[in-house]
Amino acid sequence: MNAPKISPERKKYLLALLKKNFYKTAWTHNKGIFFRGDAGGFGVGYGKLGKGLYVTWDEGLAKRFAERASEQHGGTPKVKRYKFPKNLKILDWQASPEAIKIREKVGISDFTLGAETPEVSENLTATIKKKGYEGVISDDVADGIVVFDPAKVKEVKK
Repeated sequence: MNAPKISPERKKYLLALLKKNFYKTAWTHNKGIFFRGDAGGFGVGYGKLGKGLYVTWDEGLAKRFAERASEQHGGTPKVKRYKFPKNLKILDWQASPEAIKIREKVGISDFTLGAETPEVSENLTATIKKKGYEGVISDDVADGIVVFDPAKVKEVKK
């Protein structure tokens, strides 16, 4: 059986994981613009990486999220674009040794699971913020990036 082909885009991100700072690599690739699929919601909430504003670096995926949200909850699907500062201190969920310690401290044994309840999400967010981080990035494009304080980023028009 042949191994599946990896797109050049995916290969670039996988190689970025081997670099020192995945967030800065994603930031540079997207020129600081990240995307959120929306259908009229507020866009901030609990998730596996903590509580905050969730975005992705893949505009097509954000569009699919918006369409799904519209089908499930109504509203008009749209993709919001956010400009992130390059200097945000973002924790790498998979690659950072500090992330491993934080996950152990809050009782998350498997990095693929993350916070599964609002209580664990709140605890995770507070613990990460105490370490001076302003958000978390996952190497899973669907998990994307969470920024804990949405005021740190700016919604921009196309």
